[in-house]
Amino acid sequence: MNRNIFLIGLDEELVSLAKFCKVKLTGIIDNKKTGEWDGLKIYPEEEYVIKKLQIKNIVLGIDDPLTKIKLYNWYKKFNVKIISIIRDKLDVTCKYNDGLITQEKSFISMNCNIRRCVKINVGATIMHDAEIGDYVTIAPRAVVLGRVKIEENVFIGANSTILPGVVVEKNSIIGAGAVVTKNVPEGTIAKGVPAVFSSRA
Repeated sequence: MNRNIFLIGLDEELVSLAKFCKVKLTGIIDNKKTGEWDGLKIYPEEEYVIKKLQIKNIVLGIDDPLTKIKLYNWYKKFNVKIISIIRDKLDVTCKYNDGLITQEKSFISMNCNIRRCVKINVGATIMHDAEIGDYVTIAPRAVVLGRVKIEENVFIGANSTILPGVVVEKNSIIGAGAVVTKNVPEGTIAKGVPAVFSSRA
């Protein structure tokens, strides 16, 4: 069992998940500013805090992909390990990297390849042969069907559905409740049924 584990981000569901998975959290580092995520703020004392608290392991419990990237890179500079908390055992045919979080009633099917710092929220489903890129967040009850490829830094909204074989390119957002029937270009917002695309810029 890893010792000295800090949860980054104030999230009661993840605290409960950690307890269920018998991961003992040392503390919580609240990265929120005025109640909203506004990205990583690097203060001069942060390196001191890492050393003072002897932070060796963290759970990166954050939804925003861009904030996850910044935090991941920041803590890696200090050789801090980003650990996974997995609610249920994954199929033996699945591969995953560090920082995977799977919450209650989520389901991951066979032959999935999941990259680093992916968060799969409550009740989300990922079907067979899916590829999930770095720093992706899949919101509650979203459904990713077979052979879907999701590139890095993508946010998949709650109750959305991505149909088989679709590619969601990097830095895109799938809106809540959207049904995605065709490939999503890079940096796109997809929303509606069927989903229509607009630029994030």
